[in-house]
Amino acid sequence: LPDAKIHYIEGNHESRLGRATLSNIPALHGALDWPSLMAFDELGVNWYKDKPLVIGDTLFTHGNYTSVHHAKKMGEVFRQNVVYGHTHKCQFFSRGYGYDNGIIQSWGMPCMRTMQPHWLHGAPSGWTQGFGYHLLDPATEKLHTQLILAQHGIFAWGGKLYRPCS
Repeated sequence: LPDAKIHYIEGNHESRLGRATLSNIPALHGALDWPSLMAFDELGVNWYKDKPLVIGDTLFTHGNYTSVHHAKKMGEVFRQNVVYGHTHKCQFFSRGYGYDNGIIQSWGMPCMRTMQPHWLHGAPSGWTQGFGYHLLDPATEKLHTQLILAQHGIFAWGGKLYRPCS
């Protein structure tokens, strides 16, 4: 996708670099950062550190809550459409409002990673594998989101099954 716009939102794993250098090597604090290490400028990647990304009527952020009802909490706190990560557990929440049938929606994104990492020592992660597909309606500036879930690395899209490459 050579014309794709790539946006990268800092999360707890990326912010660890700054905390680690500040605690362990204070002289290097600020000298090492993700955008430089990953060559974001050269690759045309947009980095969002202290602010969310807004596309149409939807806010994209890292995610703040990990409770059993994290999607509901995010929707109620932000009071606008919000897409977020952090929990690795797919959730969706919507609430209708007003006489014009407006909707506020929040989507907790699944993750695209190994479901049983070695550091869990065999304990179940409880995570959901998959991704989100987002399409902006230019006429209304509304973003439409669809969650695509995978089971054992296999997902369905457009009437076709997709499997991991062997």
